[in-house]
Order: sequence, then structure tokens, then C-alpha cells
Amino acid sequence: MARLTALTAVLAALVLAQGTVAQLQICDPKLRVGGIKSINLRSTANSGSYSEITVAWPRPVDGPTGGLNSCISEYAVEVYNTGASTNRIVSATVSVSPAHTEGTYTAKGLIPGKQYVFYVYGRNAALGAGGNGAGLRSQPFTAAPAPAAPSCRQPGPVFNIRRGSALAQGATATMTIEWNAPQTTPANCIAQYVVDVYPAGKHSAGDRIKSARVTSTKFTDSSYTPGASYEFYIYAVGPATLGAMANGQGLRSPPIMAPMGVTTGR
Repeated sequence: MARLTALTAVLAALVLAQGTVAQLQICDPKLRVGGIKSINLRSTANSGSYSEITVAWPRPVDGPTGGLNSCISEYAVEVYNTGASTNRIVSATVSVSPAHTEGTYTAKGLIPGKQYVFYVYGRNAALGAGGNGAGLRSQPFTAAPAPAAPSCRQPGPVFNIRRGSALAQGATATMTIEWNAPQTTPANCIAQYVVDVYPAGKHSAGDRIKSARVTSTKFTDSSYTPGASYEFYIYAVGPATLGAMANGQGLRSPPIMAPMGVTTGR
């Protein structure tokens, strides 16, 4: 009886071992990765010193079963300069979970506007680097980072300074002053605007009533005197990277009168 039990155990172990071998043989990452796409092509604002590309691809479908390939545990990503198939500049590994549906990789430090070729293939780390461990190389995917943004210069002058909404109540008045952004300055090269308020006809620094900074092309304040006139000196401010050139060319508005006070009855 003891011999029969031992023999049964040996046979069971052999069946288990054969099943394990069969599973390893079924696990085959050699499915070509397809559908590679770029999901982000970005250049660093202003400097344009480097760019990055993020590519994504769907998990390959297993041919015999029609389901997602469950054998891929990682992807190899290779990046080459366009037209130079031997000039590989990136060789990276992207680890993924068994339940993944998509792989992604971001290549950084690229030259803005230059084209690069991406190759991706699936691997199973447990099967080793060769043999069944390496999948088929994808078809080449070519992408180029966005061209570098133009360098920012000192912002130009704002224009069309005008009074927007206005309301007076008793001894105070609320006014909104609006203006148009500089015509020759890209929006990404304007960080904020400076609004200096003076009594009409007085322009020295000691006469300034208020100095405010805003990020939009309008400024609202509730400290005006009904019926009084004011002048506004407004200029754009560029990014801090411009240093001493950050401040734009200001323009003074024509005299703008605050609305007359309104007295409410009881």
C-alpha cells in the first residue's frame, strides 16, 4: 500500500511538472506591438533647450485565444535618430502589470523640431533575454517634438485703455478698467500686468494712489471718489527669466471719470 501511495505521488509530480512546462511553452511574448501613438509632444516653454515625447501603445492581442497577451511583463523601447538605424540614443525597459492594457514611455532631452524613430517590443523577464523572452520588434514609429517656443522679449505696450463697468454708492465708487494686450507679444510671454493709478493731471511718483498687479486685462477697485477723474498707467510684465527686460512699455490712459455718487432714499 505504501509503495502504491509513493508511486501515485510520483505520477502526480510528473503531471504537475508537465503542466508547468506546458504553461511555459504557452507563454510566448512574441507578438508584434502595434498601434504606437504619440500622446504628448512638448517643448520647454521659452528656452527650447530640450523637448520630450510620450508614446503609448495597446497591449498586444494573443492570436490563438483572441484575448490580451498575458505573457508580457515588460516592454523594451528603443529610440533612434531619423535616418540613422544604427544610431540608437535610448534603450529603456518599461515594466507593466499582468492586467495592463497600455504601455507608455517618455523620451526626454530631445531636440525641438527634430524627428525620432521609436521601436517597441514585448518581453517576459522570467523567460530570459533571448529565445521566448523577446517579442517581435514593432514597426517604426516616427515623431518630432514641438518646435521650440520663440524666445520672449520685452513686452510691447498695451492699448485701448477704457472704463468698463462702473457703480457709485454714496461716498465711494467702483470701477473696472479694461485694456487690450500688446499686439506684438505672445500670450505666454506675459506673466502679469501692472496698473498704477494717479489723479488726473498728476504724474509724479508721489502722486500715485495705487499700484496693483493682475493677470487678466481688467482691473476692478472700489476706492474711487465719485465724480473724480483718474489716469491709469498700465504695462505688461514678462516672465522672470527676462530679468531686467521683464517690464514692458507702459501707456497712460486719458483721464477717466468715476461715476457720480447715488443717494438712496429710505
